[in-house]
Amino acid sequence: MTTLAVVGAGAKAVAVAAKASVLRAMGVDTPDVVAVERTGVAANWQAGGGWTDGAQSLGTSPEKDVGFPYRSSLVPRRNAELDERMTRYSWQAYLIATGQFAQWIDRGRPAPTHGRWGQYLRWVAERIDMTVVYGEVDRIALDGRHWVLHTPSAPCTPTG
Repeated sequence: MTTLAVVGAGAKAVAVAAKASVLRAMGVDTPDVVAVERTGVAANWQAGGGWTDGAQSLGTSPEKDVGFPYRSSLVPRRNAELDERMTRYSWQAYLIATGQFAQWIDRGRPAPTHGRWGQYLRWVAERIDMTVVYGEVDRIALDGRHWVLHTPSAPCTPTG
């Protein structure tokens, strides 16, 4: 199987890696997903990432999580199963696992802070055992039929 490299370990990388993990668990041939990240999973959602102080409210509904919109069309006759399995990595599943669900509901389902959203993304990444290669991509080149992502320290060559 091939490898899919994603530059940055943000929300989209976590969502793609989660979907690939679930598909693989269902026995579907799926690329390995590798995120090449300079700092850490969901780093730009934290104060130290340089894009936010972490205290700002998320601008979209947190129900638009890594599985949203839960209308898969990748596995004929098994898409409902795929969507159900993705709910295991939903915002609500995170809140339940961390003992925060009832409070979130009772408080009117407030938007999480950027920092809390980053915690949720890291929670998903940990549960799916997301592969992250640490480094900053400074060049992308084509080597035959494969892309090679270069970091200042070494090339990151996805195989496949």
